[in-house]
Amino acid sequence: MNRILLYIHYNKSDELSGHVLYQLEQIRPLFSRVIFISNSHLDQNHIEKLKMIGIFEIIQRENIGFDFAAWRDGMTYVGFDHLEKYDSVTLMNDTCIGPLWSLEPYFRSFESAIDCDFWGMTNFKKTKYFREHVQSYFVSYSQAVVLSKVFQKFWTSIKNFENVRQVIDNYETKLTSKLKKSGFNYKVVFNTLNEQSEGMVHPDFSYYKPFKILEHRVPVLKVKAIQAHPLQADQLKNKIREVTEFPIDILNSVYSSIEFFPVENEQTETYTLLKKVRNKIKRVIGRKG
Repeated sequence: MNRILLYIHYNKSDELSGHVLYQLEQIRPLFSRVIFISNSHLDQNHIEKLKMIGIFEIIQRENIGFDFAAWRDGMTYVGFDHLEKYDSVTLMNDTCIGPLWSLEPYFRSFESAIDCDFWGMTNFKKTKYFREHVQSYFVSYSQAVVLSKVFQKFWTSIKNFENVRQVIDNYETKLTSKLKKSGFNYKVVFNTLNEQSEGMVHPDFSYYKPFKILEHRVPVLKVKAIQAHPLQADQLKNKIREVTEFPIDILNSVYSSIEFFPVENEQTETYTLLKKVRNKIKRVIGRKG
């Protein structure tokens, strides 16, 4: 398959983390071309490391507009007349560790599926605040999607929003529905639409349920999903070591370099959830009364 990857690097320093280099080294053979988009200046030594694993096209840009503006700039660099020639265009960022298992079988499975025009790792079911959507940290689009007017119009219209909620509301949650409305179908490794999510502030399994991610063999795991659960950090680390193919030395390096979120964050989220449940009960009782 003739594939292209647009990969975003977010590290604020001028260095590449070991898990990022490992990730790129593992997935590079899957793609005919990789565009590395860095939202920070890269040290020349790390540019050479990228070249050593076969990545020669590097865009260094100002960290503005979040993921979608960076991918827009990557597409502008390549040009839609060239993007259209690839069998698929994959968008990914460096916010995850992995691959936990080889990505090749996932590509082979989804690309051979008749009813799959684009695919990702996890989806987010519709709520009061968000539309159903494929989560943007990894999505692969078929040539048919890339050729479509709706896809190209979407990406050429991306603005440099300064608020991440604007990006989520206007871009991440809307692209999936725009493509579905145009007749395209999607699949994900872990379909969460029918999963129970009562114990979560938002039905974001990629963040709140890292053990579920492993259970469903999602081949990448968000670093924030590790950071957000300090009380389960060791248990999660042991599970990753037990069930995945991820190198222990890289995993240890990730754990030693990240800052865990305060335990109070988990308690605050639990309180917020309980408050929502109490308010809902009050409304129900009020209507019955």
